[in-house]
Amino acid sequence: MQIGCTLKYEYCTKIENFMKIKSQVLENDKKIIDYLESLAEKIKDSKFGPDIYEKANEELAKVTKFLNITENQAILFTAIFAANLKRSEVDQDDIASYINCSPLRIVKLHSDLEFLVKKMLLVNNNYNRRNGRNSRDKMQALNYSISNYIFESISQDKLVRQPKKIKLDILMFLEYLNEIFDTRYDAELSENQTADKVFKSCKDNSHLQFIQKLKLFGLDKSENFYLLFLCSKVISERNDFDLEDTLSSVFKSIKKKFILKREIVDGSSNLIKYNLIKICEGDFRSDKSVMLTENCLEILLAEDKDLITKTKQKSTKLLKTLTDIAEKELFFNQEDETKIQTLYDILEPANLDKINERLAEQNLRNGVSVLLYGPPGTGKTESVMQLARKTGRELLIVEISETKSCWFGESEKLIREVFKIYKEKIDKGGLTPILLFNEADAIFSKRKDIGRSPVAQTENAIQNIILQEMETIKGILIATTNLTDNLDKAFERRFLFKLKYNQPQPEIRSKIWQSQFKELSEQEANYLAERHNLSGGQIENVIRKCSMQFILNGVRPSLDELDEYCNEENLHQRGFSIGYLS
Repeated sequence: MQIGCTLKYEYCTKIENFMKIKSQVLENDKKIIDYLESLAEKIKDSKFGPDIYEKANEELAKVTKFLNITENQAILFTAIFAANLKRSEVDQDDIASYINCSPLRIVKLHSDLEFLVKKMLLVNNNYNRRNGRNSRDKMQALNYSISNYIFESISQDKLVRQPKKIKLDILMFLEYLNEIFDTRYDAELSENQTADKVFKSCKDNSHLQFIQKLKLFGLDKSENFYLLFLCSKVISERNDFDLEDTLSSVFKSIKKKFILKREIVDGSSNLIKYNLIKICEGDFRSDKSVMLTENCLEILLAEDKDLITKTKQKSTKLLKTLTDIAEKELFFNQEDETKIQTLYDILEPANLDKINERLAEQNLRNGVSVLLYGPPGTGKTESVMQLARKTGRELLIVEISETKSCWFGESEKLIREVFKIYKEKIDKGGLTPILLFNEADAIFSKRKDIGRSPVAQTENAIQNIILQEMETIKGILIATTNLTDNLDKAFERRFLFKLKYNQPQPEIRSKIWQSQFKELSEQEANYLAERHNLSGGQIENVIRKCSMQFILNGVRPSLDELDEYCNEENLHQRGFSIGYLS
């Protein structure tokens, strides 16, 4: 859903309308369009030199009077107007290119551009987009175009009445509020500026029943601002938020945040008194979540309140279950093979049952947690899959990317759901399944300083949940990682076994070559193994390239071509850190 008018129609018809306007102008009756055309010709490639004001004195006088702007603003407006006839959006580089001046000169005139936007002579298309917070991104995102209102005024040779503000329905209004909150960092708005913009929007849409009823509760500014933030988020079909995270996201002022939090928790806030929000206890003593009440949803959306639902469970996306795993022969260095075989022996169903019984007799907790670490491509993930196959166990793989939810509090719920599902599977009896966190450094990384970052708070909360679950888990948890240096120290103690996977030695690499590329002779395999220090995963990459080339050309690669493919793998090999485990 987009707020405001679109420029697509304007862009498609600009040149056509421009020519119509020109054809209607009598030679002895110059209109504003003629002065703009003449001014556009004179400022083009003028380098913004001081003589331009004298050369274009007549045109500047007419344009500045017609639009009620300064001479510099008239030059900027005309440059954008001329360039806008050729392209839908004009950035600061385009303006500088048209005038043939340094882009820094245009940057210096940024306040003039903003004034033209404020007067509705220009449209800054950045306002309705979500862009990155990188400073370069923000500069590139400043794209301007002539507003429909002023284009119509130029067409009629008189200033027409500015368009009335569109009356929004409740969903459009909430979408607009959501846009304000989400883009305030891009627009570099302070807390007060954001609040002013939000409350102005409320004033502009006072026809809405929700806005009218909101006035009856006598909320103070902070309560009102916070409630509007929560309301703006329910359009995404969720109504469950972390109290601390949302307060930090809304308020930069620590004092405002503390006062409102205290009033919400002790029930003295009008938001609680008038049954607009409610708080719920989380799994940890300090956790509290906040929700809009049914009463608030009724006021907000009336008959459309069913559009707002609780967070949809994503557990089916988060957990990938493997039961039918194909057999694959793996090769490891002798020392690594011994450690892996020991793990296989421990997880043999009969052996693990005996181990758990003995641990219980000694009042020691059950459960096996294993960390597999080492360079990429050394077989960590595949060995877990083969372990599950050989021991007849179900394998549940946690999809790390799905845990990085964009909503406050949802990531924590998803992680809790993972362990809930896993425990339910254990309780059903039968063989204990394996829970695998693949590339675990993505969520087991060193904890961050919380500061004011909601993201850091969420990531730390996820880690606390996992650490707590690892203390009591009675199943089999395995984590793999390439970067143990990045692992938080708190996780090290909780892994019962830590198995290092080393880069395969030449004789092992030769076996991998021969097992995966049957056409290779033993001598060729030894040659490639000695010459290139590749992991099993990298060797598999080379063989896949060979297969693709055979499909395309019908020719097996020569030894020289294989050598070149291996060089490419080494060229793009990324560094890794083994860290403190060995």
